[in-house]
Amino acid sequence: MIKAHHTAFDDIVHSLDSNRDKIALIDKEGVEYTYSEFKQMITGTRAHLESLGVKKGSKVLVFITMSAELYAVLEALFSLGAVTIFLDPWMKGRKMEGIIRDVKPDLLLLNKKASKYSWLLVSTWSLKKWKIKSLPRNNDEWKIEEVKSDDSALTTFTSGSTGNPKGANRTYAFIDAQAKALKAKLIGKNSDQNVDYTNLPIVALAGFAIGNTVVIPKINLMKVNKANSKELIEHIHGLKVSRLVVSPSLLKEILKGIKSHGIGSINHIVTGGAPISSKLINECMGHSEILFESMYGSTEVEPISG
Repeated sequence: MIKAHHTAFDDIVHSLDSNRDKIALIDKEGVEYTYSEFKQMITGTRAHLESLGVKKGSKVLVFITMSAELYAVLEALFSLGAVTIFLDPWMKGRKMEGIIRDVKPDLLLLNKKASKYSWLLVSTWSLKKWKIKSLPRNNDEWKIEEVKSDDSALTTFTSGSTGNPKGANRTYAFIDAQAKALKAKLIGKNSDQNVDYTNLPIVALAGFAIGNTVVIPKINLMKVNKANSKELIEHIHGLKVSRLVVSPSLLKEILKGIKSHGIGSINHIVTGGAPISSKLINECMGHSEILFESMYGSTEVEPISG
């Protein structure tokens, strides 16, 4: 089997080293992380995960809200050749319990916001856990575990449009191909000016590999429909965001803000991963100065086992 990680991970390694002083990430609280700091978080996290016994093929269930910690953990797990497992937070507890018992994760990762809910899931009580308060940092060199093209990298379980959980397994070859496809969309004429606002983790990871600045939306992603459109657009304009790569539900709220406060620095909108209404499309197409594109979510275009 061929090695599948080389292209995707060569990109992130190069990006971390060549963009050291550039801002990689701006979190919900407005905290900025340079690429140098982000790398220290990744390598420090990797070392701690190894000390907890994580290795190639280890199954790690991740209950971490969208944050700098989440992205550093994902990069560290990929570099170890581990299998990252996500559960749709909208899934009912009974379904979560069944999946966790079937999967039998080797480790559960939680941050402060997520840990208070884990005790509700009896299936997690006996799991080995790392309750993350802050990530360790070090200046170790980046290491990448050898992987094969068909090794599992990421498994996500979604509620499914029919109400039945859908499990999508992404191999390292798939992650590599996805990174290449996203790179073609996310790279711009002037990478120094690319500021991406996204609530889609895979898109953020591709942005880091390019050297973009990624902004985490300043909202409760579990309650997007209750977001304040004025605050959303003020946050976006204040950070001079040039591109939105967001779910249709979040885009709907942002467009309300654009209607009242203008487009600011936005020149590109990408949405998808869920049904896009004709009304939403028409609203976007009404802004001829913005390039609008829709894309499918990976669970919509790959074989699903439920």
